[in-house]
Amino acid sequence: MRGRTMRLLAATRDLHRRPPMLREAVDVLHRSGDKFELASALAALHDAYTRLGDAGRARSVARKTNSIRQACFAEQPVRRVGAPDVLEETEVDMLALSDAERRVAKAAAKGLTNREIAGKLYLTTSTVEQHLTRIYRKLGVSSRVQLQSRLGVQPPSPHPALQDASA
Repeated sequence: MRGRTMRLLAATRDLHRRPPMLREAVDVLHRSGDKFELASALAALHDAYTRLGDAGRARSVARKTNSIRQACFAEQPVRRVGAPDVLEETEVDMLALSDAERRVAKAAAKGLTNREIAGKLYLTTSTVEQHLTRIYRKLGVSSRVQLQSRLGVQPPSPHPALQDASA
């Protein structure tokens, strides 16, 4: 209860006073073992760091949030009801990735092969494969179809010649 109360109380404070209170709430919730509330507090802390322009800390907290959500097998991010400017799940997911992983994830979600991604991003195919392994682990997916779904990308339409052949 103490951790939850601290998280809620932090939401009533000025933006610059939220992170210390939320960090304390995270510590309390971590010790309590309440992963659901811990994920809520981390999401609020991520939001505060993002609004304050502290992208490095926001990214670190997003990674922790995603890790806890995956451990809880949660499908949806925890969100405060009525909170303004709360990031969408795909934005939180993308913050958990490095810049290079983001570029590879976007290309893979568009349907490019590993070799095509490597050529486009001037990487080796092995590097693309390593990035995809880390992306899949961080986002809790096991296929490109799941990656597309997780990132909110529509699957690429079949090649026009293939559509004619199937008609």
